[in-house]
Amino acid sequence: MVTVQEQIEAQRKAIIDQRTQLETARKQNLNRSERELRSSGLAERGQRQAVAGRVAQAGQELTSGETAFESEVASKVPRYAQESYLNTEYEKVKSELDSKE
Repeated sequence: MVTVQEQIEAQRKAIIDQRTQLETARKQNLNRSERELRSSGLAERGQRQAVAGRVAQAGQELTSGETAFESEVASKVPRYAQESYLNTEYEKVKSELDSKE
């Protein structure tokens, strides 16, 4: 049976793997020789820009998904939370409790 900690670590590893794949795609899009870029024309430039846009959007989605995941971990299983998210969750709960008084 898989423990909660193992599930959290597996999700974190998946996020790191996705980030690595995005970085590889970004680098491949940038690593073309200048001569190849000069001879390729506007169509190729448009394709490169489209790829760069998709990579940037995927990076933003990954970051927001990572933030949501880590926030959920901090609220449900604080023992396994990363410190920055734990502090944020602590402040949120503290303000909720203060407002009830």
